[in-house]
Amino acid sequence: MTLREYRVHGSSEAVVDRVLGLAARLPSMSAPFTAAFGLSRGEGEARIFRYSNDPTWEQFPFPIDQGVLYVFDHTIPARATGGAMEGRASLRALPQEADAVVLCRVWHELLHSVGQPADDMHQRREAWQTLADRLWWAVWPLIFGPGSHDTPYWHARYYAWLTRRAEAGGE
Repeated sequence: MTLREYRVHGSSEAVVDRVLGLAARLPSMSAPFTAAFGLSRGEGEARIFRYSNDPTWEQFPFPIDQGVLYVFDHTIPARATGGAMEGRASLRALPQEADAVVLCRVWHELLHSVGQPADDMHQRREAWQTLADRLWWAVWPLIFGPGSHDTPYWHARYYAWLTRRAEAGGE
């Protein structure tokens, strides 16, 4: 079931090409993503927002229309790396970032755009983790260090669960 179709538009053809190519190049991570979110090259207006009270969102480009994913690179000086609401999303994708990191950022923002709590991976562990996940989660910081759960491995597992939840109509 496709949750939503998005027209991908961006600050450069290179960044749009990269985002559109990621799902196909990362099949083990992206299968739930590609089934739920349709991405195609398209047009869409994005406005640069100017927030005087929060410098994080200063110069952040955000789509005007629903169904648009706006992607940008280093040429736009926004601090925030992503934002989404009400069927639209925007995110930064830098050339030096790993593909898995960029794909997780895309997935994260698209989940937000359909009303899913993509920021709550840690708080919702009991709901999305299997017993094996819980054991691996407990051992993970012993191997990789404290605070090391924020990786594409864990984000993809959580986002896959959220995608299935959204497809089932969960909020």
